[in-house]
Amino acid sequence: MRGRTISIYIPDGNPRSIKLCGIQASIVKAIFIPRSKIDEVSKRPDIQEPGIYFLFGTEDEIGKPRVYVGETANLLTRLKQHNADKDKDFWNTAICFVSETRNINKAHIKYLESHCCEQVKQIGKCILENSTSPTQSPLKEQEVDFVLSFFDDLKILIATLGFPIFEEAKKALNAGNR
Repeated sequence: MRGRTISIYIPDGNPRSIKLCGIQASIVKAIFIPRSKIDEVSKRPDIQEPGIYFLFGTEDEIGKPRVYVGETANLLTRLKQHNADKDKDFWNTAICFVSETRNINKAHIKYLESHCCEQVKQIGKCILENSTSPTQSPLKEQEVDFVLSFFDDLKILIATLGFPIFEEAKKALNAGNR
């Protein structure tokens, strides 16, 4: 893997507040939102875009964080719904992903949501809070490659923002492989 340049912008200067994160030469933009800042972020036009989002919350008894993965045509509307939903009261942080060039559509984000849920289950670093498995939109081959490229950058950004849920644990070398 080659090196990447990542920028993190903190609009209000508080490192524990809203963060905008991107990779140089990538269309993927991450928006880190503490739950307490939902009203403040509502003035941003990028949060009213279609995208995929992750709600992160408290850890279970064995130390795994809880996560809900979702997709929506309007991130702000959906986050406000989750904020009011007492059934999803576990979360305290949302990370939303949008396309800087606005070239991601509903089929793309549905495919991405399904792929992310599959990866979360497979890697097992957190507890997936989704009650149903999202359906994967049928896409053309080049669209699948586009979405998986988006996912590759999403993985880097979500880990940079403190949630390495897509990083597989490194296998320890046993004595016979030294």
